[in-house]
Amino acid sequence: MTGPQTVTGPHPVSGAPSPAAPWALLSGAVKGVAKKYSQDRGVALPVAGGRAVLLAVADGHGSAAHFRSDLGARWAVEEFTACARPFAYEAVRVGGDAA
Repeated sequence: MTGPQTVTGPHPVSGAPSPAAPWALLSGAVKGVAKKYSQDRGVALPVAGGRAVLLAVADGHGSAAHFRSDLGARWAVEEFTACARPFAYEAVRVGGDAA
């Protein structure tokens, strides 16, 4: 297991600093027994000043025939995060207006 990590460190995909949130988000990964490295990717990213959290997980194939599946998993998480972030900000904005 890579060990717990909070989101207050650098963003795991972009490397940009993440803002502190009113809670601690933990993430971890376990490498398969016969694997050199994990082909999976995940991110827990606070958005809108920590008022919302964006979660994304992609499972790599993990076989010799799919030796680049770690790249596909990484790209899937990066693209989802980029596309979902504006929706998360909008959900926080609309939710705040409704209160």
